[in-house]
Amino acid sequence: MRQKRKIVLVVIAMMMVLTLSACGGKGDVKTFVKKMQKVENLDYEIHTYRRYVASEGSARLFRGESQVRQGKMQLDPQAFIEYYSSGTSNSSEPETVDEKLIKFGSSDFIFKSDKIYSPKPKKLYIGSSSVTNNYEWVWKEAKDINPPEIGNSKIFLDIYEKYADKFKLTEDENHYYLDYKGDVSGNLDQMAKLQVAIIPKSKMLKQGKKDVKSCKIEIHLVMKKGKGGPTPYQTRIKLITKMDVSEYGGAIDNEDYYQAYYRDINDVKEIKKPQGFDASKVKKSQF
Repeated sequence: MRQKRKIVLVVIAMMMVLTLSACGGKGDVKTFVKKMQKVENLDYEIHTYRRYVASEGSARLFRGESQVRQGKMQLDPQAFIEYYSSGTSNSSEPETVDEKLIKFGSSDFIFKSDKIYSPKPKKLYIGSSSVTNNYEWVWKEAKDINPPEIGNSKIFLDIYEKYADKFKLTEDENHYYLDYKGDVSGNLDQMAKLQVAIIPKSKMLKQGKKDVKSCKIEIHLVMKKGKGGPTPYQTRIKLITKMDVSEYGGAIDNEDYYQAYYRDINDVKEIKKPQGFDASKVKKSQF
């Protein structure tokens, strides 16, 4: 009897190991991609920035641009409401360039948040509040702001799938972590599309591919564990590009950064219009 009990216990233990291994396997890139493809609505917080340094001899030019977006979004039909902040910087003074380069992350000063409301595709309104308006929100049509990139577009997901077997998987009690670092100089066409997705006006990789000396990427994906299986929680991407522009005798060091946090995936019931918003009182765009 004791021998039979030992055999039963061994079998049960083996079944538990197999079950745990199968559960752990769900925290992979394939699962992250599938879950992002099934996003219908969510809360999000997105941080993006660019740090660009052009140098020629001892002369340097620093340029930066940053965005912070936090809100709720419905994907089909597209509608969203968010707080939107942005900032830029431009300097060629040696001390100022040194100061900006010594900082981690964004070096831009972001001083003001606007509201963005989009009740349907291609219809955006921007609201601003200031002391001159007694801090009431004044709305106008917006033409130069893109919808938020939450990291579920084909551009992002194709890259994850391309390097899926190179990601390192780790986990703790609450999360799965997927990390990849590598040289992507041989895949510049795909990286150029990613760069535009992060910084929409960027044409650096798209137009300057022949000047690229190196291009490296860091990707960090996080999924939260739960009863319904792993759920996307965070995306972080850093794209670092170095270029030698021979016709100008100069060099370019560029860093593009994207980070998104997700919450309440497929649990956002509706996109409500901002309090006090009246479309009939919105200022029409001049363009």
